[in-house]
Amino acid sequence: MEWYRKAAEAEDMEAILTIGSAYVEGSGVTKDIGEAIKWYQNAANNGNRYAKKVMLEFHEKYSTGATLEYVKQEADKGELKAVLLLARSYESGKGIAQDKTKALGLYRQVAEKVTIGPSFMIGGAMIGGGGLWDGIIMDVLVQTNENNVYDMVRRGYAFEHGTHGVEQDKNEALKWYQKAADAGDSYAMFALGNEYAREENKDEEKALMWYRKAAEVGLELVMKERKKWASPDIEYLDN
Repeated sequence: MEWYRKAAEAEDMEAILTIGSAYVEGSGVTKDIGEAIKWYQNAANNGNRYAKKVMLEFHEKYSTGATLEYVKQEADKGELKAVLLLARSYESGKGIAQDKTKALGLYRQVAEKVTIGPSFMIGGAMIGGGGLWDGIIMDVLVQTNENNVYDMVRRGYAFEHGTHGVEQDKNEALKWYQKAADAGDSYAMFALGNEYAREENKDEEKALMWYRKAAEVGLELVMKERKKWASPDIEYLDN
């Protein structure tokens, strides 16, 4: 460990990260999350992407004064995961004075910039979980421009799954996915393919058509779905 400390003094990034990891795991030193945060913050402030990711994860797990300041710093730069974490902190009051007005404003920033899609994540942070977020996403869905393709997908996803302040309505979901697909959105095309692959709306011809269209515009996700279809036409997806 002494060698790593000397290397860290010379700003060797690998050494800094190794020391930080050692304090997290208690490897060769007494486990000390506070000390680990100091080392990772050092690396993050010097631009190390892995350390930046770890600092946000530390805030999710431990929510210390140091991690909160780091989250604020990154949120000010427009880092969406940091904005989301800061909103959650203001909503819960964990480590900071509870302020639901600020939380709502920050959630709105995220809602207006993120397209709801299959992974439904921002840098590993799940978007959702009820609370103020459900209300703000519905508000954004109602107020956003209906002619914006990303907002069409937002609406389709929300109605398909009955999440984010709306009740499940497959017909309404199909309507918005259809509009987005007609405008060229690949995820909407894939969603339509899935819908026509389900037993209740089984239509192999339509499902294949939408999977093909999605594949044509480069959606890799459809390549997994092609194996479910026993049809000579499926070879088209391999070309």
